[in-house]
Amino acid sequence: MSLMRYLCGETWMPNEVQLMHERPRDVAPYRRLLGARVRFGAVRTALLFAARWLDHRIASGDPTMRRILESRITELEAGNRAELPARLRGLVRAVLLSGESPSEAVARRLSISQRTLHRRLRAHGVSFEQLLDRLRFDLAQQLLQHSAVSMTDIAVALNYANTSAFTRAFHRWSGSTPSTWRRQCGPAVR
Repeated sequence: MSLMRYLCGETWMPNEVQLMHERPRDVAPYRRLLGARVRFGAVRTALLFAARWLDHRIASGDPTMRRILESRITELEAGNRAELPARLRGLVRAVLLSGESPSEAVARRLSISQRTLHRRLRAHGVSFEQLLDRLRFDLAQQLLQHSAVSMTDIAVALNYANTSAFTRAFHRWSGSTPSTWRRQCGPAVR
């Protein structure tokens, strides 16, 4: 907060401060110190403030440095857009294995709406469902090939309502049932 006050002036004030740790019994010291609404148990630590502050001219700003930094930001954003589906795979995998609703949880962790998430993926020529489907198939193959986990447990791990829904999806992906695939491609039974 002191950096923001240095850049924007002493009148700068956040609308809300989000903290990841649990709510303490007494929140009054936080409110006094921070001078804003405080939310505990947030996904990330953050300062929320009015968008008008983004246009605030910084008195000590260096125009040359600004051009250099803006150019670098543009490069980084272009790289991030190009890598989005690949970067999302790890996040989707973690969310999927946690049992949360994948699309909702991924959007929440990225601090964007589900609609924005789906729109950005469409810009890369892939839907969230395709990404999720591909990841589920990869995970199913790993679980079938390298473990003795039951079909029911695999279905649950991959966030399917039941074993038959998992079996139908696996058949759609591979052309065979999970049990047949495991017999043909899984570990040798001793």
